[in-house]
Amino acid sequence: MHGENAFYVIGDPVVMGMYLYLESAASFYHYPPYLVYQLFRQSCGLDQLYGSEVTGIFAALLVDALNQDPSDWDSFGTWWFNRTETFLPAWIDLSPQHSSERSNLQRIYNYYGLLKENGEALVGSTPLTFLQSYSKVVNDPIISPHHGMKLQDPLTMFGLITSALAFTQPNLID
Repeated sequence: MHGENAFYVIGDPVVMGMYLYLESAASFYHYPPYLVYQLFRQSCGLDQLYGSEVTGIFAALLVDALNQDPSDWDSFGTWWFNRTETFLPAWIDLSPQHSSERSNLQRIYNYYGLLKENGEALVGSTPLTFLQSYSKVVNDPIISPHHGMKLQDPLTMFGLITSALAFTQPNLID
C-alpha cells in the first residue's frame, strides 16, 4: 500500500511522517510557535485530512518546549495543558472562517478536551480501568478516527498523550 508519506503493509506497524518531521522541527527552535505551526502545517501533509494541523501543533509544541525553562513548570503535564489550551484557541481564531484548517483545529481541540476529561475522570482508578475507558473513546466510530492505520493516526496519538497525562498528572506532581 502507499500513503502520501509512507509505504506500509496493512496490519504492520509503520513509522509515520509526523514522527520524522518532529526531528526536523527542533532546528526551528528560534522561531515563534505559531510560525512553526504554519510552516509544518503547510509543508508536511499527511494522509489524514487533519494530519497537517496535528503535525504543525506537535512541531510548535516541541519548539515551545525547547524555549522553556523546565523549572517554570511543576510537570510536563502542566506545561502540555497550558500550552495546548493557549495555542489552539488562538490559532482557531487566526484561521480563516469556513476553512478546512479552522474546522480541523476545532475538531482537534474538541478531541483534546474530551480526552483530557476522560483522563481526569479516572484519576485514582487503576491503569487497566484507564485503558478500558480510553479504548472506548478511541474505538467510538463517531468520536475517533477510523481507518486502517488508526493506531498510528496523529490525532489518536495526540489524544493518547493528553488523556494519559490527565490521568497521571496528580501522581506526577505529588
